[in-house]
Amino acid sequence: MVSIYCVLAIYSTIGALVYGMYRHQIGEEVLRLKGWGLYALSRIVPLLMLTGRSGAVWLNLALDLAVFLLLDRLTASKDRRLLGRGGILYTLNPVALLAVVSGQAGLMAAVCLSAVLLLLLERGMKRRNASFAAIEFYPEYVCLSHGMFYCLIAGERLGQQAFPALLLPMGVVAILTAVCAARKLLNRRKMTRWFRGGEFAAEAALPSGRKPTGRDLAFMAVLTAVFALAVFKDLGSLAVPETNCHLERDGTNEILLDLGRNVELDRLEIYLGYQKDRAVSVSYAPSGSSEWTLLHSKTNVKRCYEWNKLDMGVTARYVGIVSMSESADLLEIVLLNTDGERVIPLNASSYPALFDEQDRYPEYQTYFHRMIFDESHYGRTAYDVIHGQEPTEVTHPPLGKVLTGAGVWLFGMNPFGWRFMSALFGTLMVPLMYLFALRFSGRTAVAVTAAVLLCTEFMHLALSRLSTLDTIASFFILLMLYWMYRFAVGLEQGTPMRQQYPVLLLCGCAMGCAVATKFTGVYAAAGAAVLFFLHLIPYCRKRGWNREMRRELGELFLVCVGSFVAVPLAIYALSYLPFSRAYPDMTLFEIVVENTKYMLSYHAGAVFDHTYASPWYTWLLDLRPLPDAINRTREGYVSTQVTLGHPLVVFGGLAALVHQFYLWLCRKDLTARFLTIAYLSMLMPWWVIRRTVFIYHYFGCILVLVLMLAHSAQQSGRKRTLAALAVVSCLLFALFYPVLTGTEVPAAYAEMLEWFDSWAFA
Repeated sequence: MVSIYCVLAIYSTIGALVYGMYRHQIGEEVLRLKGWGLYALSRIVPLLMLTGRSGAVWLNLALDLAVFLLLDRLTASKDRRLLGRGGILYTLNPVALLAVVSGQAGLMAAVCLSAVLLLLLERGMKRRNASFAAIEFYPEYVCLSHGMFYCLIAGERLGQQAFPALLLPMGVVAILTAVCAARKLLNRRKMTRWFRGGEFAAEAALPSGRKPTGRDLAFMAVLTAVFALAVFKDLGSLAVPETNCHLERDGTNEILLDLGRNVELDRLEIYLGYQKDRAVSVSYAPSGSSEWTLLHSKTNVKRCYEWNKLDMGVTARYVGIVSMSESADLLEIVLLNTDGERVIPLNASSYPALFDEQDRYPEYQTYFHRMIFDESHYGRTAYDVIHGQEPTEVTHPPLGKVLTGAGVWLFGMNPFGWRFMSALFGTLMVPLMYLFALRFSGRTAVAVTAAVLLCTEFMHLALSRLSTLDTIASFFILLMLYWMYRFAVGLEQGTPMRQQYPVLLLCGCAMGCAVATKFTGVYAAAGAAVLFFLHLIPYCRKRGWNREMRRELGELFLVCVGSFVAVPLAIYALSYLPFSRAYPDMTLFEIVVENTKYMLSYHAGAVFDHTYASPWYTWLLDLRPLPDAINRTREGYVSTQVTLGHPLVVFGGLAALVHQFYLWLCRKDLTARFLTIAYLSMLMPWWVIRRTVFIYHYFGCILVLVLMLAHSAQQSGRKRTLAALAVVSCLLFALFYPVLTGTEVPAAYAEMLEWFDSWAFA
């Protein structure tokens, strides 16, 4: 229910902003399509988020719709394409939204009554004085409804005992509203109307930007190189145990070590191979004793490609290790005495694969030497791709894991190898962001600012240093939006449609790669489809619906079917080719269909408890970062790698989002419309998805926020704004760099960066 309140609060805020923008033409310049779209989003989306919908909810929705239709009908203008101002004002009333989703009959009745009274007031005043209609009191209506809305939500969240205390501020709002209304009634002759006339700005064409110059290429190269240095520095070790000792429960599952003398052993470290969750038993015997003492019985060694610690704390000459699993791959064993020194058995030559890489045991265990977070899924699946084995991870499409496998093939099964491709795609995102910003701004300063914001964005760096799918998928999403923007600009400039076909094909290829990497690409693809039609329809109207236009649309339809249906489906299907080696009895089509069905069913029920799970509304305020690895090293020192958003991008991005709404609705800025729709298409699906989610699911939106910040800074018309954004972003990046990259720092420093109670870095 908390998420529904957040959605209602967002609608309430946006509604107030929209009203403020349209206040002088409310209901007169609002297209009916926009009004119905806002009504559907404000009612249907919250209803979809409810886990259970009672009959009272549906009854309230029916009453709400009836009131909306009535107000629209009675206050409509002669132009039936426009929504009546009564309808649009009612749509923006947040109390009505709350009444619908809560199912409270009394609240719904109060909303309906207030709407009818407002309508009667308007009609009565129009008859008495046409120049002084009830539209004068709409500011008070909006203020009162929003005050009541937040009061009701606070009472619901804080409980009935706290609710009476909330009536005081609500009473203040009501009194101020009444005073303002009375002043208007008493001073109507002298009052200057708050609703001033005037027309909105004419719809501006999408800026075409320009091609990069030599100076732009130099800036791109420098910024890309700087980010590459940051992301590849200490990315991961290339030197980890590689030789393998395979144990089977057919008599070759025992390891007997002779240390030559009694040794005070502190612990045993086992570097596990491809398989995880292996059970082992450990026993020991001192010198001169024929009796063995069982120390660990069927202990589960959980982590693959990582050093697993087994405490010993005994004095022994002989150590026995027995694999209790059907099979196990051990890559290396290290015995440490109480002084922390490695102990090499006398018979180490009997197990050459287990004691040949002792120098690869690190002094401190950090992200640098092991798999962290979901790398155990994607890194092992990359290994499967190379060796034609049954894939470990099948809950996401395969392209990202196939690309990750290329890094493993180049550099081996080590941290650098399984993180290489993610770092590469994160680096390639920098010049792509530069080109995108240059396209919509045409200014080098704006493009540099956008690229600097991306280079210093926390989540971008953290995910680029982690072997997951999000960086790869987000690269293709950004590329898809870039080509869609190129297509929209071509339509605005009147570029012949046939010259646009290669752009659509490239957009479709990027879309196919995004979806074949992660299904979040579908959300961005839906936004791209909306943008496609929003720019195509005005183009068709401008050209006229003549015979030539119909022929051109027929060709475009075929090109779109090929670019956005056939090509993405082909990319998605071909991404499964490496998996076909693991399923020789199935055709490629069967593999694609069965795995897709499994993925859809898995994500529909992927609900589990996790300490760092974060609902979508926490992403907007960066409330719950995801610590990928926190390791204590020396006394008082810590190595932390955490995924969180850059505060400037997250909080400044929300301000930029509000500014984009203003630019879109008031100044008819099509770039603002493009960015806003792209952002919402990737955020809104998470409002109704009930699976467990984390902050990294917000990464696609973060990229759009970067573009929004750059665009808002450009529209401010001040070069200092661009410079300030870049400088502040760099300073915060330098401050947080250690906890983003696993750099060893004093624990006190990491704790100093915990700005919120929910942030944990040490």
